[in-house]
Amino acid sequence: MRKLILPLSVGGLVFNAALLAALYSPGVSFAPAVFWVPFIPAALIFGSALLVISGGRRGSLQWDRLWGALVALPRWAQAGLVLLFAATAARMLASQVGPQDELTFSRMFAGNALWITAVGTALHYGMRRGREREPSRRSNRIAFAAFAVVGVALAAAMFVLGRDPIYDERATHDRLTAQFGGAEWHSHLVAANTQHGAFAVYLDTRDATVQADACTDLRPLAAELGRVPSLYYAADGHGRFSRTC
Repeated sequence: MRKLILPLSVGGLVFNAALLAALYSPGVSFAPAVFWVPFIPAALIFGSALLVISGGRRGSLQWDRLWGALVALPRWAQAGLVLLFAATAARMLASQVGPQDELTFSRMFAGNALWITAVGTALHYGMRRGREREPSRRSNRIAFAAFAVVGVALAAAMFVLGRDPIYDERATHDRLTAQFGGAEWHSHLVAANTQHGAFAVYLDTRDATVQADACTDLRPLAAELGRVPSLYYAADGHGRFSRTC
């Protein structure tokens, strides 16, 4: 069974890479729930890698063996992990600014799953090669300190950039376009969604007249949905609450 772990991990990595590539294909159309699909192989591969490193004992992860498996990787594999991590981090940060729709959301999650799968596959490969170079305690401390600094920096950036996100639900946006495309306020429409029982509409203006016209048109539609529309001002990639209609 152990001999099959690495080939299966590579297969899962290829699958997740192909899925992420498909999400960037022109005219792609997937169900919103597709975002969780790549996390199945990601969880299995990464989880099994941690289980192998811990010697089959849950809750007793051996950090020296984990770092040793990464050290044992060839240079090209180490460089690939670094580049993939940088691309994943950049994609996550970029996704926090500007309207996010279902496809953007799926791409971000698929990219995160690809990174987790790549790490799990790399750990299996490193364990298969054996620890060719025993990592020193000093290198361990430097590595974990670097991971901690990068992790805190990314968490802080995500917190700052992720405030007041703009989420655009394509079906809702298209419905507003079909029903109110001729209205003056529609030219200011940036995004709209009905997530979590809300009815949020994002406009690129705070003009009171435009907002009042939007509220007049949106109230009947919102009543059909059993909700109250809320208007947000979209600027600099973020949405700020303006008023409730």
